[in-house]
Amino acid sequence: MVKKPFDSATLGLSGSVLLRNKLFDMFPMDLRQVLSSKKPKVGNTLFIAVDGRGGSGKSTLANWLAKKLGASLVQTDDFASWDNPLNWWPLMIQKIFEPIKNGARTLSYSPSSQWWENRHSEPVVDLPVTDIMILEGVSSSRKEFRDYISVSIFIDTPKGL
Repeated sequence: MVKKPFDSATLGLSGSVLLRNKLFDMFPMDLRQVLSSKKPKVGNTLFIAVDGRGGSGKSTLANWLAKKLGASLVQTDDFASWDNPLNWWPLMIQKIFEPIKNGARTLSYSPSSQWWENRHSEPVVDLPVTDIMILEGVSSSRKEFRDYISVSIFIDTPKGL
């Protein structure tokens, strides 16, 4: 099976191109206008998932979107780990989605992941709950999150890019 290149038309956007670690803005319209047709699924917060394989440019795009939209960023790497690569998602629902659904204005949690020996992630303290939030990482648009995610972006770039 041959994979088609990412078709951003399915998102209702023109898209962006990640080339040599630089994100080139090619959106013809304001992102807020595009997102205004989407409804928040977690309280008053609209979640955008930025998903894709490792090294595809997820973090670059997610950080750019967060800056452009004034959105807080949550990373799946804070929950997934080598010790728990598959069944980490219930913790994310418990620590991220449910508190927001119940009216939380900030989020605080200790990342449960440890991807590298001798490197421990710092606790996340008082992360503002914003109108739009970005969920970035491998498997961020998984089926278990469909009730929480309003927009999913899957990045499928060639490995050599």
